[in-house]
Amino acid sequence: MGVELDRSLVQQSLDNVKRAEVSKLVQIEHADLFQRDLSGADVIALYLPSNLMDRLLPQLEKVKPGTRIVSHFFKFSDIPPEKSLRFDSRDDGDAHEIYLWTAPIRKRKP
Repeated sequence: MGVELDRSLVQQSLDNVKRAEVSKLVQIEHADLFQRDLSGADVIALYLPSNLMDRLLPQLEKVKPGTRIVSHFFKFSDIPPEKSLRFDSRDDGDAHEIYLWTAPIRKRKP
């Protein structure tokens, strides 16, 4: 299940799903992620700037224990990842970082 606010990106995603012949496995929804119930997810993949990830925290605090939260490039402001992976892309040659948290997310103690 993908959730995207930008209609052109929804269409691009649907085109990619069709081209990859995975239409029976993937659903893309035009919606506001901040209004979406995420509590049923097993894995949540994010590509959001840190300020928006922080804004999503109230919803992520409601997901079931064990839910994996994965982010490409961006981290929460006050919550260190459990794991991170840095790699060089064969596609664009750039360095990329992937971060992982497992629910329940624990905020850093002050």
